[in-house]
Amino acid sequence: MKRLTLFVALIMIICAISNTVTAASEDAAGLILSVKERVEIPLECTVFSSDQYLHDGKTIYTFQWTTPQDASKYANLHVRVSDDGIIQNVNMYQEAETRDRIGKVIPKITEQEAIENARAVIKRLNPSIAAEYAGDATCTLQMDTYYVQIARRVQNVPIYNDSANISIHCLTGKMKDFSLSHHTGIAFPSIEGTMEADMAKTAYQDNGYLYKQYVAFGDDKEAKIVYTPKDEDRFLDAVSGKPFHPGENDDNIREYAAEKNAGSMAADTALTPAEKKVVDEIRGLKTYEEAVAILQSMPELYLPDGVKLAEGSIYQVADETYQLHIFLQAKNEEKYSSVHAFMDAKTGELIEFYGYSDRKEDTTLTDEEAKDVFAQFADKYLTAYKAEMDAPDRTDTRAHGSASMCADRVVNGIPVRDNRITMQIDSTTKKIISYHRNWDKSMTFAATENIMPEADIYHAFFSAVALQSCYYIQEKTATCVYNISRKNISYVDGKSGALLSANGKPYEEQEKKIYTDIQGHYAEEAIRALASVGVCMDGDSFLPDSIITQKEFVTLLSTAVMEYVPYRDGKIDEERIYENAEEAGILPTEDKTPDAPLTRELAVSYLLRAMGYKNFAEIPGIFRTDFTDAEAIDPALLGYVAIAKGLGIVKGDGTGCFAPKREITRGEAAVTIYNYLK
Repeated sequence: MKRLTLFVALIMIICAISNTVTAASEDAAGLILSVKERVEIPLECTVFSSDQYLHDGKTIYTFQWTTPQDASKYANLHVRVSDDGIIQNVNMYQEAETRDRIGKVIPKITEQEAIENARAVIKRLNPSIAAEYAGDATCTLQMDTYYVQIARRVQNVPIYNDSANISIHCLTGKMKDFSLSHHTGIAFPSIEGTMEADMAKTAYQDNGYLYKQYVAFGDDKEAKIVYTPKDEDRFLDAVSGKPFHPGENDDNIREYAAEKNAGSMAADTALTPAEKKVVDEIRGLKTYEEAVAILQSMPELYLPDGVKLAEGSIYQVADETYQLHIFLQAKNEEKYSSVHAFMDAKTGELIEFYGYSDRKEDTTLTDEEAKDVFAQFADKYLTAYKAEMDAPDRTDTRAHGSASMCADRVVNGIPVRDNRITMQIDSTTKKIISYHRNWDKSMTFAATENIMPEADIYHAFFSAVALQSCYYIQEKTATCVYNISRKNISYVDGKSGALLSANGKPYEEQEKKIYTDIQGHYAEEAIRALASVGVCMDGDSFLPDSIITQKEFVTLLSTAVMEYVPYRDGKIDEERIYENAEEAGILPTEDKTPDAPLTRELAVSYLLRAMGYKNFAEIPGIFRTDFTDAEAIDPALLGYVAIAKGLGIVKGDGTGCFAPKREITRGEAAVTIYNYLK
């Protein structure tokens, strides 16, 4: 089998590049051209560089186009593509002249439009596999970006660990970033013979997916009896009904088996001078196999028996200087060994080396010896805990020159979360080299009477969680499994069957805000737009024609401009927000009247202060406004009103008046904040 060298990879004849990008035989030069057909390269990005590394038997190339050092604005395009032509990652950064902006962004495209744009991105970048990413998509909005995730589907079954992730700008609709996880060379089994969802739920129960624990939440000192899921057992083999435990990737090294013939230099003529310069620079770089041979020729190095090439990379560290890294490893039931080496990619000079093997020649500690050490220690020092201390177990299974022991706390036959004693014992000296006790003495425990039957616990749990069949890929094998997506459900109360979040509070389904009283109202668009980015009022009614209080306006405004909004017991903490607004200078201390109605001029001043205009707006004698009732505006607030008018945040009442002293309604408040954000 011919060795694939980087030289050959970069000077091959360009293969025919079609829209399907079936380019298994493309060389690096051809890949550059292929990428340029699918990805728009900014004209100002004239500096080109390239790295490549070996992963899972594939050569992965990273291409980077950047602006020259003397460019007035910096731009960078980074593309990662595998040797079969599949684009895995696209990241574009362009420096722009943008004003500092405070607050959330009102999208100009809808969530569905963002999803459609994301699908178009996949089709443009990877048309040969786009059909496998045509299923359901999830979309979340954060600041100015929609984050779209689309799972790969085969036989109409989603693949758990294959997906496309595309970020879409919510104002322009353009792609910001693209990343793809896509396994190749996988044989997917038929879904025939897989169990139905109801049978899967029974199998989860039979396998003991939920287990009892004592857990104390928050400041509570009495621990509740709850059932909590075993995250390690969230997957279930959809055929056998047994727990499916994803493991590490296959450690066997798949030999790279691409046969290519060196051809003419015709490909170089289609490259830009910057691209050709890089191609010329990397001619003659050491291959990974040559690097291994260099290590093997140096008997001074520790090379454990059986290590083979697992991964490698070549990357540019300076002008015309490249570094090569290889990782070798061997693994079987008795021994794990690995080697890291860094070399000059041109000369083969060794830069850094590290060899490791977990085989120890020193004495080992048996389970009985380790338990005896633990027991003697407990008898002497832990008498206050022994009544609730479970029998210690050895937590390590390999010889590391030490033994790790752990004893959990158990009360009424139920484990207590995060209460345990652990220690690590040196195998040679039999001394304890680490010790930790986590034991809450102040905790009390709920009685075990009236615990619900497990069948009822499981029924309550599965009434809310999502159970989905999917393929899980590991070690080049796809297994059809069931997966539990439990959202924010962490516990089931053992006595009431109530679903609990991680904080022990009742679980509440998060739904998009829907108001029942805004349809047809002039402020409907503004209210809905604000709600879509989390700027909401409590309850199902917005009451758009009701007068808004100072505290309500400050809360609404703060959720629009604050990066982090404080919550308490699952709701916006209005008290803390009010305090934050005072501390930030948005709400002057002398103005604090939380439940009083708010005037229009004060509302505008709070908004402009939140935008950072305070020092400018309060300069006396420089502001004027063409509102017909300008003389009624408080002179100290005239600057705020004038700026807001100039920015289009306020427009008056249609008669030329601003009505500064009139109390502002909830609908008017929403429109004012919306006008700023958009």
